[in-house]
Amino acid sequence: VFFLLSNKGSASSFPNRKATDSPCSLKAVDTDDLMDRNCQIESVHGTDSEERLLMRFGETNCTVKLKNCAPGVCYSIIDLTSRLPQDKIPRRQPSSFFSSISLVGASRISHTSKGIAFQSEEEEVVLNYSTHTCSDFYWYHGKETRQLCNAPYAAIVAVEAATPYSLSCRAS
Repeated sequence: VFFLLSNKGSASSFPNRKATDSPCSLKAVDTDDLMDRNCQIESVHGTDSEERLLMRFGETNCTVKLKNCAPGVCYSIIDLTSRLPQDKIPRRQPSSFFSSISLVGASRISHTSKGIAFQSEEEEVVLNYSTHTCSDFYWYHGKETRQLCNAPYAAIVAVEAATPYSLSCRAS
């Protein structure tokens, strides 16, 4: 047993599940083509094989300036973690991958376990976000059999507008 627990490699066998020092994963897509990926985000970690954006646990005080948003349009960021099994204990925050969000240049903002919805009021919308620590995330989703804290997690899809699976913007 001692041999298995005495890992002297650079990766920890027991990563810090409460870490809050991860660099920000999301950035705005930089394009001048208004028809090409307007009001979009991408991940510095890339995507998985299903085009889901990879993010890290414990990101804090991150800011993304979404560009070329169409005022009056309802946009949504689908949180894929809402599809994971979770316990039935009521909690103050949604069981989203995001622990907190705020938007400037938007109205009719909604943050639920299914994701974030907002109506753009300006061509540039500023998204401020933090993500749950690994510990907090798996507190909601403890039934997950493989709990990886030290690798990017396929948490969300790119910003959507007017698709059948887009979230609706609620009235302010």
